[in-house]
Amino acid sequence: MLFTIAWRNVWRQKVRSLVIIGAMVVGLWGLIFAIGFMSGFMDSYLSNALKYEYSHIQVHHPDFKQDQEIKYNIKQGIKKVAEIVTDTNVKAATHRTIVNAMIGSAKASSGVKVLGVDSLLEKEVTSFDQLITDGTYFKSVKRNPLLIGEKLAEKLKVKLRSKIVLTFQNLEGEIVSEAFRVAGIFNAKSPILNETVVMVNFRDINKNLGDKNLVSEIAVYLNDVDKIEESQEAISSILPDYRVEKWDKLAPELSLIVQQSKTNVFILVTIFMTALIFGIINTMLMAVLERIKELGMLMAIGMNRIKVFTMIIIETIFLGLVACPVGLFLGHLTISYFNGNGFDLSDYSQGLEKFGYETVIYPIISGNHYFMLSMGIFITTIVASIYPALKAIKLKPAEALRKI
Repeated sequence: MLFTIAWRNVWRQKVRSLVIIGAMVVGLWGLIFAIGFMSGFMDSYLSNALKYEYSHIQVHHPDFKQDQEIKYNIKQGIKKVAEIVTDTNVKAATHRTIVNAMIGSAKASSGVKVLGVDSLLEKEVTSFDQLITDGTYFKSVKRNPLLIGEKLAEKLKVKLRSKIVLTFQNLEGEIVSEAFRVAGIFNAKSPILNETVVMVNFRDINKNLGDKNLVSEIAVYLNDVDKIEESQEAISSILPDYRVEKWDKLAPELSLIVQQSKTNVFILVTIFMTALIFGIINTMLMAVLERIKELGMLMAIGMNRIKVFTMIIIETIFLGLVACPVGLFLGHLTISYFNGNGFDLSDYSQGLEKFGYETVIYPIISGNHYFMLSMGIFITTIVASIYPALKAIKLKPAEALRKI
């Protein structure tokens, strides 16, 4: 009986009820899109950082990160990579030689980090071959090919097949210079890669270092990031004397950004729910004040205060039950559309690229978010209905019946 009365009461003032339902629908719709956009924005940034810079796990000599000197290398690194990829959760792994060097062209010079890579393994881990905007991935130059970022190429005033000289120290501490030619120019979303990193073949750089098998770093990309702890332990058992680190330890700033993104979502939801509470309180309070005489009559003929309180609560819940599915459905449709087509931010490309963000965002939202928002609406409607319900049960039947 209470449910029937409450449902009829909701639609006695259709305009007022539809206004609050509409506000809840639009707010929920916008909130879902905002969460999806922020999640997609962060997901693309994190995905790019992991794919092109950090990978999921990296292995180094315990002292390498302090000075990044080539003497701190991984013994039998190439063999260890072959062992690491036997783990079923490892999608790919590669070895690298890292050398700090001076790079010089006929026009300018600069300090750079040289990555000596196995071209076949590297593209499996980083998909770096997909970033080439001009030239090829190591193929167009037969001897000493080099890949360079667009920004660094502009700074050095070089183009495809331009001659470049790298100067660095070998294992004996001697200064070595070697000429390379630009085989490809890449455009990574990371400003660091574009401006301070060049790639050469593993063998080409190592022949000048004094050890053709020298490995400074091992990078590992996983199939399932949720199993990263297990994979880290497995790799540590293969390389017990070396530092095996997850991406959040390699790049604590990335971990901080991800955590901040989650905090922003929580703040956004809190603001929405708080505004919703006041909107519902206002609507239900008006409904109670307009029905003082009616409520007084119900209590006079035997409806106790608990039932009156419950009736007001149920009326408010009905508003949420009508609005929530509609808002979730519209939000899901919007997210699905932009997830397939992307949200184009190319008008802001220059600013976004400086911070490593994509110019096309694909909003995403998890099932947990939908559940969280549904529960949030349910709890909010109950909380918002308490004050109007208390106002209703404080009425005295005799006084209420005399109200005009």
